[in-house]
Amino acid sequence: MSDAADTNAAYQRRRWYEDPRPVIYCVVELKCDGGDPRRNSIRSLAAVAVVESGQKMAAFSVNLLAVEGAVTDKRTMELYREHPEAWRINTADPQRPSVATVAFATWVKSLPGQTVIVGSPLSLTAVWLDHYLRRFTPHSVYRGPFVTEPLFYGPGLDLSTLVMGVTGRHYRETPDHLLPVEWRGGQPETHRAADDANRHAELLCSLLKLKAQQQAL
Repeated sequence: MSDAADTNAAYQRRRWYEDPRPVIYCVVELKCDGGDPRRNSIRSLAAVAVVESGQKMAAFSVNLLAVEGAVTDKRTMELYREHPEAWRINTADPQRPSVATVAFATWVKSLPGQTVIVGSPLSLTAVWLDHYLRRFTPHSVYRGPFVTEPLFYGPGLDLSTLVMGVTGRHYRETPDHLLPVEWRGGQPETHRAADDANRHAELLCSLLKLKAQQQAL
């Protein structure tokens, strides 16, 4: 076993909160052609890596072919008919799901730290991503009793929950349109995976910097 493999195995044996490596937040955004991972498909997957100081360090983006045998959801496709440019960009030059998912996992594993998944909402992102990781790679989103190779560490971060924790806002005050525009870098929602991943990353950066300012007082 190589030194790198030995080191990785040692990290896997630690409890996630005992890991000495720097935390790297992976803000993941995906666009699907429906809401059911058993019937529909991820068509675009993007992520932005953010360091603890609130700076973006790397990005990933890939479009995927539909899973063989899957179908599209009527209501979802009606939404995309209202945003044809988003659909065009989210489906341009797609790769096979197996190839794209392995490429994403490889990118996450290349990041020099303890990777933490961030989603908006985390529940939707994690369910879809875990489904693809388990199907096409040896990984899963989270560690568990029957999981030997989790791609991320700890419970992950939901951006709305983080907004509550950092700002003290009520849960009903966390929707996107109720937050200061500058927290997302002034970027509008485009329904494009890469754009929206960057918007969410901007929000995370703003919250991490705000948290650091509060701790410095």
